[in-house]
Amino acid sequence: MHNRRKFLKLSASSYTLALFPSLFGCGGSSSNQTVTTNSLPSTPSSQTWQSTHPYLVGNHYPIFDEISLSNIAVIGAIPSDLHGAYFRNGPNQKYEPIQFTHPFDGDGMIHGLYFQDGQVHYKNRWVQTQGLIDENKQNHAIYKTFEKNTSNTHVIPFNGQLLSLYEGGLPYLLDNQLNTLGIFDFDQHLEHKMIAHPKIDPDTNELIFARYYMQTEPLLTYFRVSADGELLTKVAIDIPHPNMVHDIAITKNYAVFVITPVSWDKSRQEMVWLSNTNCELIVVDKHTGEKLYNIPMPTFFFWHFQNCYEDNIGENIVFDIVQYSGPTFSMRNAPGASISSLSRYKANLNTLQIHTTNMSKDSMEFPIIPPALVGKKYRYAYAPVRDYNDRPYVAYYAKLAQFDMENETTILRDFGNQRYVGEVTFAPKKDAIDPEDGYIIVAVFDANSNKTDVLILNSLDFLGPPIATVKLPTRIPNGFHGSWAEGVTFDPI
Repeated sequence: MHNRRKFLKLSASSYTLALFPSLFGCGGSSSNQTVTTNSLPSTPSSQTWQSTHPYLVGNHYPIFDEISLSNIAVIGAIPSDLHGAYFRNGPNQKYEPIQFTHPFDGDGMIHGLYFQDGQVHYKNRWVQTQGLIDENKQNHAIYKTFEKNTSNTHVIPFNGQLLSLYEGGLPYLLDNQLNTLGIFDFDQHLEHKMIAHPKIDPDTNELIFARYYMQTEPLLTYFRVSADGELLTKVAIDIPHPNMVHDIAITKNYAVFVITPVSWDKSRQEMVWLSNTNCELIVVDKHTGEKLYNIPMPTFFFWHFQNCYEDNIGENIVFDIVQYSGPTFSMRNAPGASISSLSRYKANLNTLQIHTTNMSKDSMEFPIIPPALVGKKYRYAYAPVRDYNDRPYVAYYAKLAQFDMENETTILRDFGNQRYVGEVTFAPKKDAIDPEDGYIIVAVFDANSNKTDVLILNSLDFLGPPIATVKLPTRIPNGFHGSWAEGVTFDPI
């Protein structure tokens, strides 16, 4: 319990306008390993810095070299049908910060693990945001927390390239070798920013996302973009109050939002929890953006949907959420946040009634499912789980869960003493009949060696031995979200 309180305290800050102008303002085994250093600007080791802040030590501490690794040592064998790349984004503060108040801060760095022809390659690159370019010119930090678009939250494949995402700014476009190509605004159809959790429709490859403002109208805007980047839908959505809309869910016919009591106090210029206010389910037509339903819900806070789908020929919308009793950061009038839990909500579109089922009380976050089942009925989900009793580290996840949503059971996999995981990714098996038959790719930080192993697990034999273990000679710091990109190949430059 002490460690949970410590985590919540250290996660907290008073989300004021001063801290969030960008977020809430206007508008077999191989030993033949090759290592090369990226030619892009990188902080020399002599300019590394140290901190005692809990989110800047251990595996939260940044790495300072951009490298490329070829033919990395592997225990076991990389499956022959595993051909593509796992990209993962996260904060990696390059220069010693002049202010650091929240773990969401830090320059985005993308890590790429490339699997092809039974071999594994790796490279990491900072996203060359305008803010980082400015600081590179000065050779030190010049921006405080949340004063720049750090592009550090998510990375997704899009139209043969990559989008690096951050809730408080526009996306950055990268090529598959992690070279930053520049700001991306969908041919000037997107202003200011977008959420970092768009959904890719598995049937059409359309990109579904939203943008929210806390102080200006429209408070929420819905977007639908074709697979090749053409804007198809852009519609303002009426919501009951300003809200931090971190995530969106989709089904076959709908896009879904949950509006929590998190809002904005104009007089105090700070975020506030609206006491005695229900959450509200907002359902819009996925194609036109027309608002169809708004249904009151129990009160909670959440960051992430796990998935959402239609049941009984569209009569019900089922959505799974990692929820808390209150926000995981401090704000006026807010209740204390509980340990997270996984809940299933079923909204009947005829009666406008919502039924709730607790699916797991494990303290989890960052859930993922097979990408082919986004917006569809599914069985398995995967998420890292905390153990507050015997793990002393702040925001470390000791185990990985496989949630069986049909049987309402959970299997936990432990990776050993002082070994920790984050969000994982799912790579489909070639020619698999079952879309849930694939590979779970897990980056495991080993605090004993200060290095990262990357494990490949069989999704349908979750507790079985790893198919392969990639022995990175470096570590991948704790981060946020990532994606699998099928067919992407590695270029060592």
